[in-house]
Amino acid sequence: MITLILLGLLSTLFAGVRIDKDGKYGLEIAFSLIFIFLALRYNYGNDYVNYLNVFNDINRVNSIETFDYAKDYKYEIGWILLNIMFAQMGFYTMVAVLAAFHVFFIYRFVKKYVPSKLYWLSVFLYVFNPAFLLIMSSAMRQTVAITFFIVSLDYVLQNRLYKAVFFLLVGSLFHASALIIIPFCFVGMLSNKLKIVHIGIIFGVFIYLFSSNVLYSYMVAVTLYLDKYLSYSEVKEVGTGLGVIFQSFIFLFILSNQKFQNRSIRSLFNLGSIAFLFIPLVLFLPMVGRLSMYFQIIILIILPYVTLGRRKLLKMTVRILYILFTLYGFFQFFNTPGWNAYFGDYQTVFSLVF
Repeated sequence: MITLILLGLLSTLFAGVRIDKDGKYGLEIAFSLIFIFLALRYNYGNDYVNYLNVFNDINRVNSIETFDYAKDYKYEIGWILLNIMFAQMGFYTMVAVLAAFHVFFIYRFVKKYVPSKLYWLSVFLYVFNPAFLLIMSSAMRQTVAITFFIVSLDYVLQNRLYKAVFFLLVGSLFHASALIIIPFCFVGMLSNKLKIVHIGIIFGVFIYLFSSNVLYSYMVAVTLYLDKYLSYSEVKEVGTGLGVIFQSFIFLFILSNQKFQNRSIRSLFNLGSIAFLFIPLVLFLPMVGRLSMYFQIIILIILPYVTLGRRKLLKMTVRILYILFTLYGFFQFFNTPGWNAYFGDYQTVFSLVF
């Protein structure tokens, strides 16, 4: 955990300060540090060893029989081919290449859409919110799919649906959940400013979902389709509910600030809002959190925007509260024995030699 905290502090610092006389920001350095952390990791995350074992098993038979053997793992064809492609270079090289692929497009996403003076906030959220760097470092297949989703967003914002769908289809070759995301592309093409009545309806649906089982059957059907995720079917218990109340406040704040953004950012606000609508559904069926991950990544972009502009005191308060909320979630994550066992001790591939 200490290594991760140092990474978070250093990357946030470099992303937020000027490092040369030309006034350039250190976003590149920040994401270079993140890349090194991810590329050199070893046995980090609850799925790492499983992916390593599958890699070795898939490449044990160098023939068409490999595909029949790999079917037992119920992995998508894209992941199987990727494992075969790196047979000679090894699993650790594949992990490093995937880290480079993901980090580059996250960096590009932040650099393109976030105001430069708030790069640091996006980097801070990416490192310290467990839903991003930590979980994605373990969920390797879905991280590839999410990265293709990030690529598709440029085309969603340009209303170039065919290209957006193409990249989501490519992503689905690595994780089938990307197929379920395709219909949501149309939400990103809506860029009209939300009126009070629209905000009321959306937030009303959000509240209603907490007490409704209307979509539960649909979600169970999705789980049965992705049957390897049946272990996620237990209903979650709600603690004090303070986290839900805070997230509800942030959701309402995001909806009310959508109208102050330009067209592209309004579209990202719309897509990012979907992540909040998944919150009550996750309580019924935790597997839905897998789908929510696609839209959560957009929070890295839209949260900095809601802390800018008019009512500076209020928006600064929201920024501080969200930072504190993120840090609370970070330390709670490591105080959970199950997660701490997989993420508490950071090791590198060099530990295999020394």
